[in-house]
Amino acid sequence: MSHTTVSHVRHSRRDPSREFLAAIGFDRFPRYRPLRGGIHAPLLTSMQFFTEVNNQIRQAGGLTSFCSRHRLPIGSVSNYLNDNRRASDALLQAVGYARLTRFRRRIVRSVSA
Repeated sequence: MSHTTVSHVRHSRRDPSREFLAAIGFDRFPRYRPLRGGIHAPLLTSMQFFTEVNNQIRQAGGLTSFCSRHRLPIGSVSNYLNDNRRASDALLQAVGYARLTRFRRRIVRSVSA
């Protein structure tokens, strides 16, 4: 790992990559918080957020209606639903959530000899 990369991550000029996190023994966990819930609102996991997006699409009458209502490109939302891309900031705003990134130290399990 280059000194420049470490410096950029340390000073928040760059997000840590998967490789960087693996090297220092951490995992990234995206969480989602309702915009109107304040700081004490429960955080949703990625699967719970995915379910919330699907529920709002169903309530809107389908993907086309949902995208038209929120002025979102259908391809972008479809890519998220098919697990080809992460949720865009516009999609997050449309469903009323903010993305938070949490990090957790990996648990190292020792193997008995």
